[in-house]
Amino acid sequence: FPYRIVTNGTLFHHRSGVLTRRSKGMSFVEAEPRLSVNANDAKKLEIEDNSIVRVVSKQGEVETKVFVTNKVMVGMLFLPLHANWNSSFNMLTKSKLDPSSKSPNMEGTFVDVIPVTRKKELMTLSINDKEITVERGTTILEAAKKLDIYIPTLCYHSGMSPFGACRLCLVEIEGTNKLLASCITPVLNNMKVSTETDAVRKLRKMILELLLAKHPVDCLVCDKGGECDLQKLTFLYGPERNRFGAQTLESVTDDSRALVDRDMSKCILCKKCVRACSEMQGVNAISFSRRGFKTEMGTFYGKDLDCEFCGRCVSVCPTGALTNKLSKHAARPWEMKETSTICPYCGCGCSMVLNIKDNKIVRVIAKEGSGINNGNLCVKGRYGYTFVNDQERLTTPLIKRSGKFIRVSWEEAFKFIASKLKTIKEQAGPDSIMGLGSAYCTNEDNYVFQKFMRTAIGTNNVDTACFHYEHAASLKVLTQVFGSGSMTNSFNEIADAKSILVI
Repeated sequence: FPYRIVTNGTLFHHRSGVLTRRSKGMSFVEAEPRLSVNANDAKKLEIEDNSIVRVVSKQGEVETKVFVTNKVMVGMLFLPLHANWNSSFNMLTKSKLDPSSKSPNMEGTFVDVIPVTRKKELMTLSINDKEITVERGTTILEAAKKLDIYIPTLCYHSGMSPFGACRLCLVEIEGTNKLLASCITPVLNNMKVSTETDAVRKLRKMILELLLAKHPVDCLVCDKGGECDLQKLTFLYGPERNRFGAQTLESVTDDSRALVDRDMSKCILCKKCVRACSEMQGVNAISFSRRGFKTEMGTFYGKDLDCEFCGRCVSVCPTGALTNKLSKHAARPWEMKETSTICPYCGCGCSMVLNIKDNKIVRVIAKEGSGINNGNLCVKGRYGYTFVNDQERLTTPLIKRSGKFIRVSWEEAFKFIASKLKTIKEQAGPDSIMGLGSAYCTNEDNYVFQKFMRTAIGTNNVDTACFHYEHAASLKVLTQVFGSGSMTNSFNEIADAKSILVI
């Protein structure tokens, strides 16, 4: 992240690990749009630009102020930027400059980070004659969503930065001579927007016709049929037929991956899969290569796929270009019923939805905006469900009699367990019994289990194998250093933290 530092009237400019000394006496701050101000006007600038972060520290009578243009740098500013710098987090207080060196040695004590907030500037506009007031920087599409006005999109996703590739979100703005993409156009005061004029609908129809020119229309057998965004928009806006008569791309399905099928003939180049991998997951496992009709999604320079198989690319794909291999041709969307639940694999508690047909799990999805995971799942959560339908899975209790396990009813099994526990408790006391919980259970199940052990059995011998075998080392260290082996904050609070310790 390029940024500029003002310290004691001397300006330093840092970019890509190189620190150089600039003109003395005049202070500048780089921002978007680029600003140039005197140090005396810094207080005014802090109010105008909410991306500025002010770091104030004192050592005796010396005070240093540092301005950073990217608020992502909060808490990261104090990492060593040069080999000659003091490697600890105390380099930006009392500056000691060596004129003969291009690498200043900065020493001091970090005191506080004060994020500077900008006074909210509101904009009032009308969309389809409905008036709304929103903050400056809001896009037309976001404002329309708040009014429950539908604007079609294929490349937009609320969890990713606007891309403006599909152009289906074009709207008409009074006073302009062209249609603008609502997903990347910020609102302005007194703006009048129309989303369904004849010109808008005509252009949307043309865009869809171009997308379908070489798109295989095999919706009857496509696994995305019934929940394909391209199919839905074609139904809403047309076209009724293909005027171009272009030959469709050859459908070559890449089924070399264990969990994902890829069919580039159905790709519309919205780049949602690549952006999801980069912006949401931070993995950057896939990218686009080549140009024109030969453009395809793959790995950078054809290298081996370094993928976590979280399935996020599959979940955001608007067509049948990327599909879930485990559920391929298993059921149509309208044949499956949904059951919301919590992922059983770890203590994060991710929300997920089971798609069920004939009392069997067909696939697992995650709803956008739901739970702490907000549509994300790991490879275990999204694809680790096949054991539920496995034929070798135990579905009824077994009791060992005469050296062999015999299938019994649940009622008989409960009576047998109660009888054994009662006998052991009477003969050896309640502390001779131990209860072992499971990390695969929900918090509610584990709570009821420990309550049963403490009240019904009368013992505090309750534990879980998870802490002793899987996380024993980290639990011990965290308890020694912080006094607790578990997190004391919510996931949402991580984004507001001034500093983050990564182990």
